[in-house]
Amino acid sequence: MLKKGIIALLLMGIGFLCTSCITVQQKQTIGDGVKLFETGYDNKMRDFTYDHKVDDFATTNTDIKNFILLQSEGAFMLGPAGVDYYKTSVANMILTLQRFTDEMEQTSVPKQYKQAHEDLLQAYQNFFDAVTVYQKALNKDGITTSNIEGLFSAYPQITLASEKWYTLYKKGKAIQGPSKYIVIGNLQDRWFYINSTQSRIEETLGMIKSNLLPRVEKKDNNSADKMQHNLVHHLPSVIFYMKIIQVPESFSTAHQHLLSACENFYNFIKDTQYQQNNEEYQEKLKGCYEDIEKAWKEWKLVEGEDQF
Repeated sequence: MLKKGIIALLLMGIGFLCTSCITVQQKQTIGDGVKLFETGYDNKMRDFTYDHKVDDFATTNTDIKNFILLQSEGAFMLGPAGVDYYKTSVANMILTLQRFTDEMEQTSVPKQYKQAHEDLLQAYQNFFDAVTVYQKALNKDGITTSNIEGLFSAYPQITLASEKWYTLYKKGKAIQGPSKYIVIGNLQDRWFYINSTQSRIEETLGMIKSNLLPRVEKKDNNSADKMQHNLVHHLPSVIFYMKIIQVPESFSTAHQHLLSACENFYNFIKDTQYQQNNEEYQEKLKGCYEDIEKAWKEWKLVEGEDQF
């Protein structure tokens, strides 16, 4: 009986020592120049948690792109009359970036991401500085296109830093090609361009095809005049967007053709009174519309071929 007790105690002691060795191995810490991280299971969990930052970066980048477009289109369409709304938008962006960069500074970063994280943080901070400069100009001069140039010039650094970070992310996840769900960097900019352009052009084509052309053909003068008036106010914002948006290289030719077609249609209807409606007017109107359709098909063809 005594022997059995001694054997049991010995086995318990060996088990304790083994457990202690495993614990020490798991809790061994390494320095990466910024913080200390645990290795083993805890280290893997930290890496897994940090990888989810891709969602935050993707959301922030999209918010910034939308913010730039909002300010740009506001400068073109509303001017000082709508300045209070845009001041609020700027204040919200400053607050968002301040919170986000503070959070990034306090985030535990895996060693392999350290430099990419710092570069992306610096890019966000530089854009934050550009927004604060823009805010001062906005308060002083109102909304002007020249004031917005600083926002445009600051964004490419975010794209570059995001692309470097995303390259490491894909490597760690063994992703061959782009993710089907979350992307940042060049690919995110490309998708943003495609979605933004598609929504604007399809809305424009719908307004012409479904609202204006049928009324012109039926000689419904009052309704056609209203539809043409709506397009005269709608198209300038579309044209302005197409002039300021960052265009992926593969879309450059198709984009220019689409822009020219939209400009030609706008110039025709803004200089033409609907009261001049006759066969010549209808033919020119349809011709300008068909030019947009043709350019749009060319653009869609590029989209279909360019599947990243």
